[in-house]
Amino acid sequence: MGLLIAGMHRSGTSMVAQWTDRLGVPMVPGTDFAESGGNARGLFETTEVVALDDQWLGVLGGSWWAPPTVREQTWRSIDERSLDTARSSVRQILPGGSRWFIKDPRISLLLPLWDRLLLSRQPVAVGVRPHREVAMSLHVRNGTRFRRGLAIWWAYNGSVARHGGNRPSVVIDYDRSLADPDHAVGAFARFLADVGMPTDPEQVAEVVGGIEPTLRRQHVESLDGTAERLAADLDPHYEALAAAHGAALPVELPPTPDWVEEALDELSEFWDVNVRLDMALDRNSPPASQRVRRMLRRK
Repeated sequence: MGLLIAGMHRSGTSMVAQWTDRLGVPMVPGTDFAESGGNARGLFETTEVVALDDQWLGVLGGSWWAPPTVREQTWRSIDERSLDTARSSVRQILPGGSRWFIKDPRISLLLPLWDRLLLSRQPVAVGVRPHREVAMSLHVRNGTRFRRGLAIWWAYNGSVARHGGNRPSVVIDYDRSLADPDHAVGAFARFLADVGMPTDPEQVAEVVGGIEPTLRRQHVESLDGTAERLAADLDPHYEALAAAHGAALPVELPPTPDWVEEALDELSEFWDVNVRLDMALDRNSPPASQRVRRMLRRK
């Protein structure tokens, strides 16, 4: 049995992956992403897994920044031949033993697919972080408007809350982890032991001692203008998720605000235009067409 690490981008999933690695559970083999200023200790993702998830998000009608709306029936009716092809790719990256982890925030949107690819419901660890900080991070790094960043945060967390409660799971809240590392890492280590991946107490102590709050990039109390009103709408959603820190899903989330669905619909429309543009323009298009493409891809 392995471990899937999910959660919204910029929500501490790399931190959880680092804990997992230092507690003796290895990442699946593959081509690592290079370290970056945003994740000084590494992403703990492989290009193979991210490419697979990006491909399936596209098949389902979206991307990481335009989460597709997928009916429950769709997960059960995916073509078996396509699944067999994807399973072959997954088998190639899974190690022979029972201790491994796969980390990619996109898994939050694709848990039912991964269940079918692995032919079992693997345990999942979910990184959670305040929505204001995630929206600010996306705004600074990607130019994403606050309204859309908040909606993407909701889409990832709403999806993992719906599909993550039917398996062993643990929620790790970023803020609470930095405030009380002993409790957070201890709860995570107990979770690993419960799913058949026991850890050494000395390893747990080393992980606790290695947590550096100074690596935190964003601490946001409020957003600008009307974005703060929208963020306030999601406060109950974050509070419900954070209350499960160190414990398991499922988490019952409040109803979705109307503006969230509208923002996600807008992102889906941008994604659709983006795809159509790529079909119409080849990669050797003139500079003017390249500028048009970049403008349309701005989220």
